[in-house]
Amino acid sequence: MAKGRVNDALPQFRKSIELEPRYAKAYHHLGLVLKDQQKWPEAADNFAAAIRLVPKLIESHQELARCYLQLNLMEEALKPMAVIVHEAPNSPVSHGNYCLVLLYLGKLPEAEREGAEALRLDPRLQEAKN
Repeated sequence: MAKGRVNDALPQFRKSIELEPRYAKAYHHLGLVLKDQQKWPEAADNFAAAIRLVPKLIESHQELARCYLQLNLMEEALKPMAVIVHEAPNSPVSHGNYCLVLLYLGKLPEAEREGAEALRLDPRLQEAKN
């Protein structure tokens, strides 16, 4: 989305939330606009709001995890990442990303489990591991 159009979208999403505060997608889309503007904490707040309304809104979990990673909040990133791998268990990328954050945090047994699952789902990842 072009920068001017992003700026135009911001008040529209805020108005949507004002009119319908239980519409999770409005929070999600507002979060995307804020993320594009690198307003990570505010974007995270909106993705979290969307998740509170629709707990299985996977795309909001993905974006919330990305925001936490940008903010170097690795421990906080684990919860949405755990939801992602639970709800999309056949995604080797999700398991691999979860593995990397677990490794960073020194949670080695959990990281090994997630890494093994990523490799089981996509053996081609073994090449990236080497």
